[in-house]
Amino acid sequence: MWAPNELSEIIVVFCKIWTFFDLPVYKLETTNAKKRFKNKPAFYYFTVLSMLLLGVVFYLIFFPQENSLNYYSLLLQYFIIYGQSIGTVIYSQMKRKDFEDIFNDLLLMEEKIHEFGQTNTNYHTLGKQIVACVVLQSVLVLLATAFDVYLNMDSGPYRMYISGYYLGVLTSYHFGFFLLVMPVIIVKLFNDFISSIKEQTTEYIVEIYLDLFKLAKRIFQTLQGFILLKITTTFTTTTMDLFHCSYSLEIIEIPFVVGLIMVIGNVLLTMTTLLLDFAMFFYYHLILEKKKILSDIVKKNETNFYKNKKVDLVYLQLHQKPTTFMVCGLFPMNCSLGFSMIAGITTYVIYLVQFTPKSDIMF
Repeated sequence: MWAPNELSEIIVVFCKIWTFFDLPVYKLETTNAKKRFKNKPAFYYFTVLSMLLLGVVFYLIFFPQENSLNYYSLLLQYFIIYGQSIGTVIYSQMKRKDFEDIFNDLLLMEEKIHEFGQTNTNYHTLGKQIVACVVLQSVLVLLATAFDVYLNMDSGPYRMYISGYYLGVLTSYHFGFFLLVMPVIIVKLFNDFISSIKEQTTEYIVEIYLDLFKLAKRIFQTLQGFILLKITTTFTTTTMDLFHCSYSLEIIEIPFVVGLIMVIGNVLLTMTTLLLDFAMFFYYHLILEKKKILSDIVKKNETNFYKNKKVDLVYLQLHQKPTTFMVCGLFPMNCSLGFSMIAGITTYVIYLVQFTPKSDIMF
């Protein structure tokens, strides 16, 4: 099992994956015993963009057009997936300098926390979690592809649709892991920082905290466009998948095995994708909660009567309501967003099932 000892080892893995997909390329360089990431010019994204655009053209030319809800819902799913993939490629190239700065600032913050606590940390647990998550999601994508092909063995156009659809999924789903791992890394740095607080002065503690929280805010501001794209895609595809599955099971008499395969292929992968998004919401929520934990530590750290007034001011500043991460100014990035998504998905699925004529769905 992969057991990284330093933060740079985790970032290097993502950079290697990006080399073969559509995102900017970064190399780890060591100068005067200091590690830094540097963006390298690459043109892989032209190839991937061309493949994605060909996939869109392929769908428009070869997939049979119908005036039915089935056709329009498949069209929506197909284009939302490809829109996410193409948007990720283009936007990541626009943000390649910001990514370079973020990677280097993460390494610098790791070094600061090590100096602060005079301890060495490792990322073994985080490495195992990343590997498990990637393996699980990859297996589910492959299973969903196999199940969909099996259910549409007699339909050539649908097999072509499935091939193109999952090509779009595979070219972008790795970036979803990156969106999740970034807040996980920040929470890990917060935990290392808080656990290393011993006899340091309040000024030093607050200085490190402010640097770490500013880094968290900058990471979120850089990624919020990608997060909005990811949430929109997850919401749309989950709604359509659950609608197709529930409606087909309701109106069509199908064998039990086929129904079970349909449920596994649609629901299990959909639920896993939702859980990844919910985990991302949860970790951003944890970042804000660290502020309250730190305020209590600061309050207990200084006992000198002369410094009580200053400590009280720091305590009040940290203990006030945490700043909310707002996704492009539209909605807060916290656990309540997950419940809102569930409520919205459920509502739209009920509407679609209730008001769709049976003749409009042809599987």
